[in-house]
Amino acid sequence: MNETRTDPDLIASIANSENHEAWREFEAWYAPIIHAFCVSRGMAPHDADDIAQDVFIRLTQSSIATKYDPDRGRFRSYLFQVTRSVVSSSKKRIQTEYSIESFEEPSSLKDWNKAWDEECALQAIKHVEQTASAVQKSILNLSLRGSSPKVIAELHGLTIDAVYKIRQRLHASIEETTLKFQQGR
Repeated sequence: MNETRTDPDLIASIANSENHEAWREFEAWYAPIIHAFCVSRGMAPHDADDIAQDVFIRLTQSSIATKYDPDRGRFRSYLFQVTRSVVSSSKKRIQTEYSIESFEEPSSLKDWNKAWDEECALQAIKHVEQTASAVQKSILNLSLRGSSPKVIAELHGLTIDAVYKIRQRLHASIEETTLKFQQGR
């Protein structure tokens, strides 16, 4: 997927429900955002998964897949509106009662953006890991798990300063990639 905005070709590709590769790519990015948003609004995880699937079904039925125009607005905004609509129409079907008002209040957009930003950061980490050397990947993973620079240095036969420098470069790359994802998707 394009790093700076939602790829119009990917959106067009999901119009064909048989394009499994496009759907896997699409779901890998957007399902965690929908899920996190719904859970942040008080929904049970299994119901949030159902909502995400219903959003994807709604997208296949809508004209967005064939008519998406990035110049008319962000896909992120459209997806937010579809998600709120699905939650609203699914309330009767979902056994557990959720306050539909919690999806309509101003803070719901804040929660949507928070889920979006968190997914951007996770995707940025994955992206940076794909381009990192084996030592850099190890340092990144150990750092994310809370290992101290001293322990990491000893494991890799590096100086503590070298570990700090590698972590600094990785952090800068993750921040830059996260920002690209946040601005474009």
